[in-house]
Amino acid sequence: MAVVKAQRAFLAVHAEEAPALLTALQENGLFEPIPPEAWPVEDAELVGAAPYGDRPFDLEREAEVLRRTLSFLDAHAPEAGGLQSLFSPKPAFSIQGLADGFGKFPLDEVSGKVRAAEADLQRIAAEETEIAQRREGVGEWRDVDVRMDRLSGLRETEVLLAAGPPGSRESLMRALGDASARVHTEEVSSGKEGERLIAISLSEDGAILEAALREAGLTVIEEPDPPPPPLDSPGSNGKPLSDDEKIGWGASPSEILTRLDQRRSVLENSKHAVLTGVRELAGYRAGLQAASDYVDILKARKDAVGWLVKTGDVALAMGWVLEDRTEALRKGLAEVIPEIHLAFLDNRPEDTPPIQLESTAATRPFTVLTHLYGLPKHTEADPTPLLMPFFFVFFGLCLTDSGYGLVIALLFGWGLHKMVLGPSARNFFRLLLLGGISAFVFGALVGGWFGNTLKILPASLVF
Repeated sequence: MAVVKAQRAFLAVHAEEAPALLTALQENGLFEPIPPEAWPVEDAELVGAAPYGDRPFDLEREAEVLRRTLSFLDAHAPEAGGLQSLFSPKPAFSIQGLADGFGKFPLDEVSGKVRAAEADLQRIAAEETEIAQRREGVGEWRDVDVRMDRLSGLRETEVLLAAGPPGSRESLMRALGDASARVHTEEVSSGKEGERLIAISLSEDGAILEAALREAGLTVIEEPDPPPPPLDSPGSNGKPLSDDEKIGWGASPSEILTRLDQRRSVLENSKHAVLTGVRELAGYRAGLQAASDYVDILKARKDAVGWLVKTGDVALAMGWVLEDRTEALRKGLAEVIPEIHLAFLDNRPEDTPPIQLESTAATRPFTVLTHLYGLPKHTEADPTPLLMPFFFVFFGLCLTDSGYGLVIALLFGWGLHKMVLGPSARNFFRLLLLGGISAFVFGALVGGWFGNTLKILPASLVF
């Protein structure tokens, strides 16, 4: 086997045919462009030449819109089927087919609906977080049958909620001593875990009360912060929040918790409705993916400004073509652009053409190893034929287990038969299939079957 040689190809077309040239070169994939600064010509020969490029719309904006839209759909309405997608062939489109589909696809409408759904989900998530935080704060006061707005902002009195072990109230009264007459205590709840009580004192006795609580082993439960203004979000009927739905501080803790739970239920229903709409938008996923591919093609075409130049009424390009693909390139371009000049130039000693390995069906799987360790130069030999026998033999010698080799061979053989794979993946699967066969052969020679599994199995199960 050898390295396939490449030649420089020089292209010249009428300037108005430049878009058709770009499309044809992208579709056939036989041409690797060379930047104009690397062309083997003197700078004076390109005097008057200017970069050529067409940019029908803001590609960066379109690409970002498509990326965000697809990412949102993948996150909230993932494709069904799981591994099934690995075994389903993907639809193929020509560039013209992608262009026609992109022109008809309602991108602004779909992306607008996605942005609205994203904003709704963000608002719902923010309100759910707010509800969770408020439930955590108010939950400690759930047994207090007093409106929360009457416990805050007091000037003359101080109200504290405290928790402690059983008998904490008696311990507190003893710790207060003579000051107990000026402190009102009331049990809020009690049980095996302990009891909670509320203590009310004059502000001037606040320090005495706090000291007595510590001495009695009671823990003060901080009063939750007052809620922010009601969130500007729709209520259960889609209209602005009613007074009953607004969660203020003018209610007891238990009533506030009930309203918070009701509001959370409304938000869950709203979230479900939004996600249902998102799943309906998922029907546009294939169109979005095709549009994304088309925009990527246009971006690649835009990048051609760096290697396609215009001088007068002529557009020029230069690039590498494999020697065995020159006629295919000539015929393919002539079918699209009858008036085209195509010339192949001799290579110079200092040239560094792209590397393509010539391989047969037998050596092709082992090119994976050559790519892994580094391709040879265009003047060097292809090492793949030498790697092939050594890898096959030593893979089997290293594993030497027929059981594992059989599993590897069956697994990757099944994958080659059932899965939709690209050329590189198919070569990798073939390589491991051959490795499994090698391990099976050498494992059989030394009697290796799943390690020592057969030795520890009952005699009746050994075959």
